[in-house]
Amino acid sequence: MSRFLLSPDILITICGEPREKTSVYVENAKIKDVGPTNDLSKKYTDCKTVDLRHCSLMPGLINAHVHLELSWITRYLGGFNTFSEWLTQIINAKKNNIRKKTLIDSVKSGIDELIRSGTTTVGEISSYEGIDKSILNKSGLRAVVFNEVYDRHLEVMDEWKFNNNHMFEERLFPHAVYSCSPEMIKAVNNYCRQNNTKAAIH
Repeated sequence: MSRFLLSPDILITICGEPREKTSVYVENAKIKDVGPTNDLSKKYTDCKTVDLRHCSLMPGLINAHVHLELSWITRYLGGFNTFSEWLTQIINAKKNNIRKKTLIDSVKSGIDELIRSGTTTVGEISSYEGIDKSILNKSGLRAVVFNEVYDRHLEVMDEWKFNNNHMFEERLFPHAVYSCSPEMIKAVNNYCRQNNTKAAIH
């Protein structure tokens, strides 16, 4: 059994003011108790105490929409004044013959940046045949992977099967209303109803 007491200078929660001299007791990767440091240190004497002096402890951040596979693309982008100008640059950049290693390195560096920033949960838009999935699944991050689909995927909609767990979940992601037909949007909606899942869209 894994048990430890986290004791920061300041505890930041999502439902109240920051609290000083407050600790968090964690057992088997779950928060079991929160209270004054003096009280919890006496209550839980047989666990490891992690001294986070001069630190603040807060809930992990959530990045709800990210393209880890596209970190490389920034070097191809210039100035733009409209959404269509920006999108044209993205489309043209994706036409380049990008090596698989470049995509893998892009995903890994993006994950490292997320972790360094305090992000613990990510919504990844996956568009390169799932290159990002196995890397994310091993990263320790909680991930919802949105598989990007277009009209060309209509014929294989019934073949999409996902093996989800509490740390890794897959869903469908029709790219956008301007790039997918009404038939595609309806097909995704029907898929979600039949499989009791959700989807997202740009």
